[in-house]
Amino acid sequence: MKTTTNLTNPSDQWETPEDLFDAINNEYGFTLDAAATAWNNKLSNFYNELNNSLVQDWIGTVWLNPPYSRGNINAFMRKALNEFKNGNAKAVVALVRLDPSANWFTHFVHGQAHEVRMFPRRVKFVGASSGYPFPCCLVVYDESKAVLDEHGNVVTQYKIWDW
Repeated sequence: MKTTTNLTNPSDQWETPEDLFDAINNEYGFTLDAAATAWNNKLSNFYNELNNSLVQDWIGTVWLNPPYSRGNINAFMRKALNEFKNGNAKAVVALVRLDPSANWFTHFVHGQAHEVRMFPRRVKFVGASSGYPFPCCLVVYDESKAVLDEHGNVVTQYKIWDW
């Protein structure tokens, strides 16, 4: 099944608030914005629909604010985990909806990500009239944050983080 970002779906194009991005970028120093448009990119090095992020290698330290629509979020979170595990990405940090009941969260976040940073407040995306109606979080794939259980499996650390 081919998945592409739906450019006619404005909910897939919300721009990350500058203060949130600056806070996490100060920690990570991102080198690639893996899901952006020409008008909402946070870095000069970015992938958009035209160069299809889902088929490109994600090299370096990756920022990801993926499209949240059904199918897209699953594809982007699968890609984020795969790019981290295959060694292309040194780290991947994704701004996503906090939804532990979703299949993508079960398969690509819990027990895979090193951290989930939950926010104590709603994210107000650039251009939105109010905060996003659902909780969001940062999903962090970063070996330096790794905690392993007695069998060597990743233990996802859940933390409250306010930027």
